[in-house]
Amino acid sequence: MKSLMEIPRIGERTAHRFIEHFGSEEAALAAILEGDVAGLSEIEGVSEKFAISVVHEAIALNEGSKPQDFLCTQEAYRIYERVLGMVKRYAHTQYARCKLHTFFPRPASGKDGISRVRDRMQSALAVAGELRSGELDSLISRVRPVKQKYPAAKAHGRVIAACGSEYESIKMRYGAFIDVRHVEKPDELVDIARGYSHAIVIGTELAGFDYPEDITLEFADAGKIDDWYMVPEREIAFFAKNRDSISAAVDAAKLIRRRMDGFCPCITHEGLERLSTLLNEVGAGSGSGASLERLEAGIAEAEKTANDRFRQAVDNSSITVSGGDLLKIMGGGIRHIVEREIEDKYTKAVREACARMVSELRLDPYEAQYVSGLFSEEVAYPVRINKKALDLLKRYVQQKQASNQIARERALARELRGYRETVSRIVRDVLEFDVEYSAGCFALEYNMQMPVIKDEPQIRIERGRNLFLAETQAVAPVDYEIGGKHRVVLLSGVNSGGKTSVLELVAQTVILAHMGFPVPASCAALSLVDGIFFFSKSRGTMDAGAFEATLKSLSAIRSKGTKVVLADELESITEPGAAAKIIAGVLEEIHAEGGIAVFVSHLAESVIKNAICSVRVDGIEAKGLDENQNLIIERSPKYNCIARSTPELIVEKLAKMEGDEFYSRLLRKFEGDAAMLKRYA
Repeated sequence: MKSLMEIPRIGERTAHRFIEHFGSEEAALAAILEGDVAGLSEIEGVSEKFAISVVHEAIALNEGSKPQDFLCTQEAYRIYERVLGMVKRYAHTQYARCKLHTFFPRPASGKDGISRVRDRMQSALAVAGELRSGELDSLISRVRPVKQKYPAAKAHGRVIAACGSEYESIKMRYGAFIDVRHVEKPDELVDIARGYSHAIVIGTELAGFDYPEDITLEFADAGKIDDWYMVPEREIAFFAKNRDSISAAVDAAKLIRRRMDGFCPCITHEGLERLSTLLNEVGAGSGSGASLERLEAGIAEAEKTANDRFRQAVDNSSITVSGGDLLKIMGGGIRHIVEREIEDKYTKAVREACARMVSELRLDPYEAQYVSGLFSEEVAYPVRINKKALDLLKRYVQQKQASNQIARERALARELRGYRETVSRIVRDVLEFDVEYSAGCFALEYNMQMPVIKDEPQIRIERGRNLFLAETQAVAPVDYEIGGKHRVVLLSGVNSGGKTSVLELVAQTVILAHMGFPVPASCAALSLVDGIFFFSKSRGTMDAGAFEATLKSLSAIRSKGTKVVLADELESITEPGAAAKIIAGVLEEIHAEGGIAVFVSHLAESVIKNAICSVRVDGIEAKGLDENQNLIIERSPKYNCIARSTPELIVEKLAKMEGDEFYSRLLRKFEGDAAMLKRYA
């Protein structure tokens, strides 16, 4: 594959986006062939599902096969989808649920691909066995692919003032993220700056002037500015938008590394710890609102303290009048003497309130200057805050907070920018880990094991359990083997005895093994084949058109390559005599081409009479009936045995209970079947 356009679903515009994202067509193709769903889904306009479908198509083109090539009937595909659905329920992320669709059964010609998946699944089983826990599962479930695109939010409280020719380029570069204003004169700059807590001035033309203390100006050279410095919020926003996912991925990576030392090689353990600290700082917020609240509370407390101290001092005061003061009183100067005494108490109360406010807010000497002017020098009661001084203090605090905030954000943005690509890799690694970890958890839940791959045609299952039954109930384990001289088998048994269940178990084992996955058995071995056919039981006798269509679908077994063919009561397609001949003919074709077949049928005797190849008959035996007339069944098939039918068991029971020769004669008719089987075996 040399071009993106060779892959179905990729048109010219989509190919252009892929190349733009990865940097080259070769890099884009490599990402697709590696199954880099996370990387593909980072491309604008590419969803996870679309990315998975692209990977799926590319695998099919590269390896020469797709799921439908191995799953040769709708019923076989249905079983694959149902099993895959069970695996997906153990996925902790939507990413893993989607990417699990990229695992499908390959034919024997894709043995290398099967082997690669087998190696990964063997590791996944071991990892899941050691790491599976509620803590890890919870962390992984919070991980999502990182969002590279999100609406830009403008920075508040700051402005960029650009002089002369720099304005247009600065406006284009930063206008979407921060207010950008054009200035030419110092007084224009002052007017603009007073509307913001912090102003960055680009250029040095206005740097040599004296400016009021109530504005904060920062001068910068246009040729030396960085994006993280000018608009740190823009860099931080990436981490803020993806913070929960990144934090969960970082914590999950720490847990995974306990078992897998080489996990996330893009970052050291110390790097993970530092990244955790930085992410906590991203989530901490600015704290400016809290600082203003503390200031407001401090001012209110200072005003209350001043009033309380002043009132208490006046309540407890008395005036000592000297001889000179008496003469002043006689001269009408009592108001002056009283004011002098009260003024001293007022000044002391105000100073005490200001000192307490400076101490509790931990203000430095420069900041304390703003506090000293909060109360009027003129005595008044109740004591009131000077509004003008209060406004100056608030503006100073806001400016200081803005300066501290921008400094903190710049330091954070400068360090975080070095982690941007790294966190994308960490998230991607955890998402990829979940794909195989999910399969491992699924396999652990159902006690599944990796099968042994054999060269000779065979399927051997020990203590196997049908997944569809095990999902909802306890299931008796089944042992079954097909192969060697007995590659073509008829499976007989009573109704509701478990024949269909065994057939589904065989199908599940074959499909999962060709996916490279563990199978639902304590031990299993099988040979690789080129396809699987599964024919479900038909409901009632078919009309001529439906019968013809079924025969055409059966003819597909003549396709090249080895195959496994499973059929459930194929005789239901027509009347018994004709059905036996058709089944015999189909089994002969499968036998001649070296395939494996298990056909569930109640026509074992008739099929054997019509078949010219060796056909083994197995039976799921009913040991008898219990006191409630329920079958007592041995679930593992017996080889070379026509299972007794429900009618035979009832006849046998009547023969024993009634002692009537009529039932005995009927029973001997059934016993003749066993002798016939030995002749044809």
